[in-house]
Amino acid sequence: MAEAEAPAPVGDYELLERLGGRPPYTSVWRAVSRSTGTPVAVKQVRLTGLPARLRDSLDCEVRFLAAVSHPNIIRLIDVVQTQSCLYLVLELCEGGDLAAFIRRNGSVDERVARNFMKQIGNQVVDP
Repeated sequence: MAEAEAPAPVGDYELLERLGGRPPYTSVWRAVSRSTGTPVAVKQVRLTGLPARLRDSLDCEVRFLAAVSHPNIIRLIDVVQTQSCLYLVLELCEGGDLAAFIRRNGSVDERVARNFMKQIGNQVVDP
């Protein structure tokens, strides 16, 4: 499959390089906010032909990310929708996500898994 070309700027964000994704529906891009220079990740989801079950998963993901504020969960910064795509602008995690970590390192020992679970379970209470 050919490398996806970076689309035109999306809202305030300039897409720089493709980081990954799951073709044919998603691409993840390293991007930068044109107004602040802040590096971000942009998840591009092609809506054309997206099966209903994946659309339901996408809706659930957006609702979850919009509702959660946790230091160990990637923050949703913005959502931009065009006729054919939905773009989720996310905090950039240079090391990738947990799935990428497991792909790079294989199975993790119990100590590492326990540490991940503690981080995910850590509750932040707003004053």
